[in-house]
Amino acid sequence: MCKGEDLMHQAYKKAAVLAIITLLGWGGIHSYYRYTQDMIYQESTDSLRATYTQVGTSFRLFTQRNWNILSVYEKNIQLLPAEYRTDDRWKVLLGARDQWMYRDFYLFEKSGHFVTDGGRKGQAESFKAVVEAVEKEGKPILSSYVSTDGTRRVVFAVPFKEPLTIDGIDYMGIAASYDNDVVERLITGNIYDGESDCYVVDEAGNVVLSLTPKSEIPEHVDNILSYFKGHGAEEEKGSLDWLARGIREEQGGSLLISLAGRKYYTVYRPLGISHLSLVGLVRDRVVDEGLVRVRNATVFALAAVFSLLAFFMIGVTIKEARQRLHEKEQEKKVLASQKEMMRELFGGMGRVADRFVVAHLKTDVYHYRENLLKKSLYPETGSFALLVEELSRTFVATGDAEHMKISQLLSKEYLVSVLKSKDDLMRFEYCGRQKQVFKLMTVVPISWDKKGMLEKVMCISQDIGEKHDLETLANTDGLTGLFNERYFTMMLQSKEKKKLPFVLVYLDLDHFKPINDTYGHTMGDKLLQETAKRLLQCIRKNDYVFRIGGDEFTILFSMDFDEHMASEIRTRLKTMLEKPFEIDGHTLRVGCSMGIAAYPKESGDAAYIRILADRRMYEEKEKNHKGR
Repeated sequence: MCKGEDLMHQAYKKAAVLAIITLLGWGGIHSYYRYTQDMIYQESTDSLRATYTQVGTSFRLFTQRNWNILSVYEKNIQLLPAEYRTDDRWKVLLGARDQWMYRDFYLFEKSGHFVTDGGRKGQAESFKAVVEAVEKEGKPILSSYVSTDGTRRVVFAVPFKEPLTIDGIDYMGIAASYDNDVVERLITGNIYDGESDCYVVDEAGNVVLSLTPKSEIPEHVDNILSYFKGHGAEEEKGSLDWLARGIREEQGGSLLISLAGRKYYTVYRPLGISHLSLVGLVRDRVVDEGLVRVRNATVFALAAVFSLLAFFMIGVTIKEARQRLHEKEQEKKVLASQKEMMRELFGGMGRVADRFVVAHLKTDVYHYRENLLKKSLYPETGSFALLVEELSRTFVATGDAEHMKISQLLSKEYLVSVLKSKDDLMRFEYCGRQKQVFKLMTVVPISWDKKGMLEKVMCISQDIGEKHDLETLANTDGLTGLFNERYFTMMLQSKEKKKLPFVLVYLDLDHFKPINDTYGHTMGDKLLQETAKRLLQCIRKNDYVFRIGGDEFTILFSMDFDEHMASEIRTRLKTMLEKPFEIDGHTLRVGCSMGIAAYPKESGDAAYIRILADRRMYEEKEKNHKGR
């Protein structure tokens, strides 16, 4: 075999190997697609479970609040002299309608006769089921009925311990009713931009009430299970039998269904009230659109790069065998082919990225392309250093990169230190300093000079507002708006992982329980909200305040431990919380007990720092109680 034929044979062998590698690569991309599909489903359902857990908690508190206040009204009405007329007894409720937004207050007796605070009297077939439920259960109940005008009404009812006789009629209980749409506004508002439905159902799937304005299922639904089967719901992931068993046995879970040509994430969880469950239905694109877009963009980019690289290598190999005597000319062709490949790659990124910048680090020149907005945010070309300064003034890094400025992350020196090979990349999240704008920046290297120094980079920006909103919802305490215990645990783990020092304060309110018992839970909730506002006034922008339960708060100061500073923190917090609270015409006074621990000064284990601060808080609280 001559030398030319041998070279050709080697070229064909290389081409065959590359073809096999290409097939394996496409198989890997397909496997990655299936794997990420499962991960997206898991991530989305986890997020939805957290959201509807918060909705369930809000509704449970709303239900308990109605029962509690009805019980108080029962006592007030019972204490009035027997000679008071019915209208006089209702004066106890004056002003409550505007505050509660209820439809009617009822006194009712066993036969179903009722009298309302508006003076209506009568007997309604639709209300009989409520009376029968109260008589059967003998305790506070939650029910609903459809009125004669077709409106679903939600009823909270409390039986009297002793019958109440008014005008010769023995009443057995008191109830408050709400229009279903009022409950929707009070509990959920318009979560997921109106592309969701949420129902409270009993163990048989019968709908007691809805908690969101009806948008995805516009028609009236009596039984959620029958509705799904009657409208041909198809199971994508999970099973409708899981849903039926879950609400019957008061268990939580999730599934993905197709209904009327649309896909919906469906989550269900027990409410912990009268064997009721919460069923949420959300359009799939509302929950996972961002994740799917990133996944598809990644798959597209991988496929494009892999295909281009494979075809390029095959072409180069064959040409190398045929034109060995023209090395210099071949090098020029390879270089031209590489440039074409990069141009096509940039064009591909332009189709899947919101916006990107190609920056030449040596000449300090950038080229900018906007693909999402009609009007470009920045000039198409100019000084990269000035562009970075503008970004740093407008945005701030978050997440793992929060300890650095954007001007540091995108400096030439830092990029050279982290992007050392073609496989390296740098990614960080950032948000607006003034506006609620959240983005993801990915920086990838493009080329190096002959000395191996990084020469060009591509900075790709993606908007991630929806993802951040879901995370914020899962990490926020519904009553005070502070971060919750879930996010508190995440922050401790993050600080420990990055070895960042912090001072942790555990804080518990003194005298809160007497105020709660004397003025009621509503006043207690308002006091907690005002406490949260005062605590936020005591921190800097890189510190955090959390409500971890009841009247217990934690504050995480991002700083090294200093005895003088710790003393100032303690004095500032106590002074702020010991000032009187003016709420609804009442002057309330509380104090606080607190414990302080420092990481890593006292321990390199963040979990132990948490235990230490908590223990010191309770020691101070016990000391404060002994001092009274």
